[in-house]
Amino acid sequence: MNEQDKTLTASEAETVENKTDVKNEINNESPQKRPVVWLVLFNTVVSLILIICIFITGVLGFSAYLFQDMHYDTDFPNTDNHEALGIDPDILGKPPIIDTDKEPDSSTDKNADKNTDKNNDKNTDKNNDKNVIIRDKITNIVLFGIDNKYLVDNTAQNGDSNRSDAIIIVSINETKKTVKLTSVLRDSWVPIDFPDGKRYDKINGAYKAGGPTLAVRTLNQIFGLDITEYAAIGIDRFDELVDYIGGIDVTITQEEMTFINLFTYSKEGDENYLSSYGKVRLNGTQAIAFSRNRDLGSDTERVKRQQLVVQAIFQKIKSNPIGELPQTIRTMLGMIKTSLSYDEIAELLPITLENDLKIEKTSLPGDNIPAHGDIFDDTDELWVWKYDLEEAKKFMRKWVYGIESN
Repeated sequence: MNEQDKTLTASEAETVENKTDVKNEINNESPQKRPVVWLVLFNTVVSLILIICIFITGVLGFSAYLFQDMHYDTDFPNTDNHEALGIDPDILGKPPIIDTDKEPDSSTDKNADKNTDKNNDKNTDKNNDKNVIIRDKITNIVLFGIDNKYLVDNTAQNGDSNRSDAIIIVSINETKKTVKLTSVLRDSWVPIDFPDGKRYDKINGAYKAGGPTLAVRTLNQIFGLDITEYAAIGIDRFDELVDYIGGIDVTITQEEMTFINLFTYSKEGDENYLSSYGKVRLNGTQAIAFSRNRDLGSDTERVKRQQLVVQAIFQKIKSNPIGELPQTIRTMLGMIKTSLSYDEIAELLPITLENDLKIEKTSLPGDNIPAHGDIFDDTDELWVWKYDLEEAKKFMRKWVYGIESN
């Protein structure tokens, strides 16, 4: 091949290469850069997958660590089992109805009024009710304080009692960021569906006869609630819980101070001896003595003290360093038996730890529902509280849900 042929060949090759480059530029592609782009994309995707896997592994590992000691009650009825839980289906998903039939606001745009009227007409035709407001998202959990150490299997041993001597219904309103504590006095005289038939007894006997299922069903049937979860703790673990979080701060009277010292058999210089009253910090043993005191004010005042203790525990957990929270939760879960799964607990925790969380308290019977306590002819020589259960039911529907009952 002569020099001219070589030159022509090189020229032709250069022409072909130029055409290829022009074509690639038109398609916004670079033959040299394209493999690099794909390599970067591949590395990015792989890195993201690895990060997600590491994150999921960490979350699962942390969850397993956090909830490994919790006593989850697998035998408790599912939340959809309304019959077993004694929930009236009529109260589920039925928000209160308000009357909004008012004169139109003169400042409102007339066209807007017309559009609203049309929409209301459509809703009326479709639902036959245009004045429904949505009910707040409310979760009802009942706390049981059991007066013995044999909580988990609900079997009394050595003559001990496993009645639920403390009953506190916790209503968590996620919409309004409120928690309402309702104590039900243990000596309330109520109808209970015992395994051998329905009869009246003290309400704390439901737990002993049928465990948390019968206790929850009794509360739902009597007060028209939809409690679907519970948590129970034995008295022997309660002092451990209070000590673990560093004690609780409550305000006590001089008489309550004296009772605590007598209850704990403490004298000056002892670990559990209280030398002052007013705002004090109670350890676990002192907190038990305080919450079990019914010598001052009978059972009505005792439930108020129990509510103060629960509220003080909330406040103490919130005030402790955030880094201590996971271990605190894990320790607490190891002390209780509950129907709540760890997913449900994790969902409720941020709400209960809100800084602006408002806690309200009441009791049954109490200021809103008067009662008469005595030994009656039909109570088999038992001292009990008798009160109007229908009025109590109306009060609870209003207190918890905002529902007015006829």
